[in-house]
Amino acid sequence: MQKKKGKWGAKKTTPVEDPKVKDSKKDLKKELRASCEKDGTYLTMKKVEVVGTGSLILNRIIGDGTLCGKPGGFPRGGVTEIFGDESTGKSTLALLGVKEALDAGECAVWADFEHTLRLQRTYIENLGINFNSPNFFGIIPMDFESGAEKIGKAMVAYHPAIIVIDSVTAMIPQAGEDSEDPSKMVQIGKHAKLTSQFLNWITKRLDKYNTALVLLNQTRIDIKISSMPGRHGGPKEISSGGQAPKFFTTVRIQLKQGEKETVSGKSSLTGLDEKKASNQVVKAICVKNKFDIAYKTGPIYFATGKDVDNIMSLVYLGENLGVFKKGGGGYYSWKDPNNDKVFFNIQGKVALVKYLEANPGVLEAAMPYLIPSTSAEAMMERKRELEAINEKELSKEDKNELTSLREKLKDKIIDDESVEVEVDSKLEIAEVSEDGQSDLDELKSITSGEEE
Repeated sequence: MQKKKGKWGAKKTTPVEDPKVKDSKKDLKKELRASCEKDGTYLTMKKVEVVGTGSLILNRIIGDGTLCGKPGGFPRGGVTEIFGDESTGKSTLALLGVKEALDAGECAVWADFEHTLRLQRTYIENLGINFNSPNFFGIIPMDFESGAEKIGKAMVAYHPAIIVIDSVTAMIPQAGEDSEDPSKMVQIGKHAKLTSQFLNWITKRLDKYNTALVLLNQTRIDIKISSMPGRHGGPKEISSGGQAPKFFTTVRIQLKQGEKETVSGKSSLTGLDEKKASNQVVKAICVKNKFDIAYKTGPIYFATGKDVDNIMSLVYLGENLGVFKKGGGGYYSWKDPNNDKVFFNIQGKVALVKYLEANPGVLEAAMPYLIPSTSAEAMMERKRELEAINEKELSKEDKNELTSLREKLKDKIIDDESVEVEVDSKLEIAEVSEDGQSDLDELKSITSGEEE
């Protein structure tokens, strides 16, 4: 006996939508998109520009946004936070970013909340930075509110390539500065709230002015968590400014002290034997990266009184990656895997650095194995070399490499043609538009506490 189909077995029919309703939805979509495109709130994807950090290793750690492990820099339109231990080169890396912008003829803004930049005149001159350049705009705010307003005005007026805030910890609210009661001078809650409001305001406008914001921050020990009974593993380190920098930043770089080199000798003042710090290797860790691949690490070598020593940094990187083989007696050697040619067998890192400085061709040959090349011309040259060889004689690895090169060059994944930048020594102040003035009015309402 055949069972009757119940209501669950009945054939479902889709309701026919009224053509007028369908057309009205289309018109609404068009109207909404046109409205968003008119006021600039419609999402458009474009290639993000970067400001170089002056360190080849740090450029590699941050990336260029292609997720291919290629060198980049501080992303424009985003916030980069550099935090870590004392004397790990935070200010130096920010200064080198400023130097890159000034050398390209663009404007740079430095907000010195710590009031220490003027004390580093000799060091800044050693870095090759001309702070008397009209393209440099430096401010020394006394409190959070006045500093935030001046940063906003500088961004709207000058459209700088990079803005550096040194540091988040020193951005003390005005209420704390004016207070005579020592217990009220440091207002952690007020500081965190203002930091959150300021970052919320500026992150929405960095892309409009094509600016990279760099925050320098310090680490603190969380006493409450560290003193909890039964807690093990040592004190917990946190960065100041509350939770806002962690959420608003695009890239977070943590610097940790590594190997330090010391020089022994007699003091010119006392005549006694003493040890002086000469150079140091800092470990850089990308703990957050929305721009490229996160959690990349690398060594950055700082020469005392100078800037980043990129060649020594590459030597440390080559040793860590196993590109430069370290044998007995501290001898370093490198053999090109393509032709099995041994380029050097030198004792000691310092001697190896001097050799690479005197033989830039050797360093150029080793660079593709240390840092991926971003040059389209180099890729074209390698493609021609492989295509010149008979396909039957190519190994499997060479065939795969040739296929990959053809795909990348065909799809134009790499597009970094060198463009000569005409350096303009005049700092042009752009006229503040109505849109820019509304931005400043909103910032003023935040810093004056009108939104509370």
